[in-house]
Amino acid sequence: MPEGLKLVKNVIPEKAFHSLLITRENGCRVYGSVLTYYEPVHDRKLLDSMDTLQNDYLSKCRIGMSPDESHFFNRSCDTLYISKCLCLVTSLPIFQPLKPYLEQLYACTIGIETATLPIESYLYNLLYEVSLP
Repeated sequence: MPEGLKLVKNVIPEKAFHSLLITRENGCRVYGSVLTYYEPVHDRKLLDSMDTLQNDYLSKCRIGMSPDESHFFNRSCDTLYISKCLCLVTSLPIFQPLKPYLEQLYACTIGIETATLPIESYLYNLLYEVSLP
């Protein structure tokens, strides 16, 4: 992801689509299409780590300095969301056709649409049955 891992609280950001280009040392190009989305965090270890980091930060603040605690995560009343992404990498520069495909794959993975087949079947279809230029 171009901006790294993100954790946000209470407000779920919109899904975002972006493309990428990797040029190898021999000049070959590899193209990627990425759909970034957010899911709620339910992992207790991650939530405990957030509490520990915040407590460490507060204990290291200078005496008399009061940080704005509205930006802190409060487990009792906030919901924490983490960024995740679906990415397809190809040797062809086909970005826009992959955007709706990634959005449909996303809809199947989170249950918006009822997936009649496993996710692997959709990927197999794209890799081996869809003709590309």
